[in-house]
Amino acid sequence: MSIRIKKIILVIVHLLFWAVVGYLFLENSFLRLMHPSLWVELCALLCMVVSFYVTYFVLVPKLLISRRFVLFFVCTILLVLLSGYAEFCMVEKNEMAIYSQIDGVAFDVKLRLNIIFFLCLRNACFIIVGDIAKLCELQAIQLQQRNKAAIEMNDGCIFVDLPSQMTALLAMDDIAYLTYEKRRVTIVRKTAPRVYTYSSLAYFEEHLPSDRFIRINRSAIVAYSVIETYNETTVRVVAHNMMKEFPIQQNNSVDILSQLQAWAPSKYQPD
Repeated sequence: MSIRIKKIILVIVHLLFWAVVGYLFLENSFLRLMHPSLWVELCALLCMVVSFYVTYFVLVPKLLISRRFVLFFVCTILLVLLSGYAEFCMVEKNEMAIYSQIDGVAFDVKLRLNIIFFLCLRNACFIIVGDIAKLCELQAIQLQQRNKAAIEMNDGCIFVDLPSQMTALLAMDDIAYLTYEKRRVTIVRKTAPRVYTYSSLAYFEEHLPSDRFIRINRSAIVAYSVIETYNETTVRVVAHNMMKEFPIQQNNSVDILSQLQAWAPSKYQPD
């Protein structure tokens, strides 16, 4: 039996259990007078559960995660409207009985629209909660997959979130340097085209090993393997047969120079 079928059966069992509990409670309480057709209301509840199930297991994984935003919002709005109207049609007689017992208000078109609106609003709240729960679940699964992949790769790679909303796994040995400009990070690689990400340099500074990478200034992280020479003010790197110079951050120059000299004192070339 598949996991999806097990989940459907679990939802049905829970629904039937609370339906019986609710029926026994309402049947033997003063609320019975305001709910003349309990099974009709239970069918309305089932309609709400179905709408929640569709958005949780279908709309979010199939549309939202694949970045088909327009189709997702259109389907969600249609689902909210259909579920709200279906519930209203099911419990219309009960609503008429309730309003007539309260103050005898005429059940006109405006009142019908108000009831449908609040039913749709309630269903929309449940669907939003379902969306958030599903996204959190998928994010947790993605994080587990990242950790598993990192272990399998012996921590020789780093995850990078690309602007296309995809996640790439880059080999650390292939990274030459990273620069921050125009509100994004450019990753220049040794043997492959450069990639861009909106992650911060702080993320890479935390996850890249300090014995292989060094942060030169606020907007640059450089791999030791591509450093050609350095002095008190600049670091010169070579990648893709092109030379580039990075200024050393002045307020932290002593620490940066000490790390460079501890790594390769022979590459120091004073001005």
